[in-house]
Amino acid sequence: MNGIMVKQRGGFPHRILKVLLHQFSYYPLHSLVRLNTNEIARVVEVDEEKPLRPTVKILEGRNGNGHHARDNGLIPLMDNPLIYIVDSVDEDRLVKAE
Repeated sequence: MNGIMVKQRGGFPHRILKVLLHQFSYYPLHSLVRLNTNEIARVVEVDEEKPLRPTVKILEGRNGNGHHARDNGLIPLMDNPLIYIVDSVDEDRLVKAE
């Protein structure tokens, strides 16, 4: 739902859209996402000021190169402009793929 609101933002006043995004996070806490690095991560913290740049934790065994270069797998996307979320991941599909 949030993706639709952002894509059609011309239909929503900016102030209202910002309030809605704060209430209904674009990437909710504990949701799964795919990063541009092709890693699957879980959202572990959402910043109210930057809801599209949460802190994520890389899930074990899911990155393309087979290892983690980051301490404990945590990536604050606000501090890493070259890493970004490309898609949400349905947890049911992820479980079935394993």
